[in-house]
Amino acid sequence: MRNVKKITRKSRTETIKSVITILESFIKESEKYKNSYFWNSYSSASDRRSNEFENYFECEILGDKLIINTSLVMSSKNVYYSKEYILNNENKDLRIVKKLLRSLENIVNLRGI
Repeated sequence: MRNVKKITRKSRTETIKSVITILESFIKESEKYKNSYFWNSYSSASDRRSNEFENYFECEILGDKLIINTSLVMSSKNVYYSKEYILNNENKDLRIVKKLLRSLENIVNLRGI
């Protein structure tokens, strides 16, 4: 099942806070599943399917277009976690998400929110 993260129309400050929350969740998810290939999967097919996911997030931050796509797939023997970070049509890694998160947190701190 594909989850699309959406941000409803809010004030600029609320939007920034929502994006910060979403980026933090992607960072935590990435750290949680980074060694998942070595995990044992569930024995039941229904358990495996219920734990699989696909997440998609797209936004424009400080003039840069960011797309994040993550998924977890379980076979009978292995667990596969894939992630894709695209910034302005270039593949990047998790460091770019952390960098954008720091930039947004600095904006919030400067505004004193």
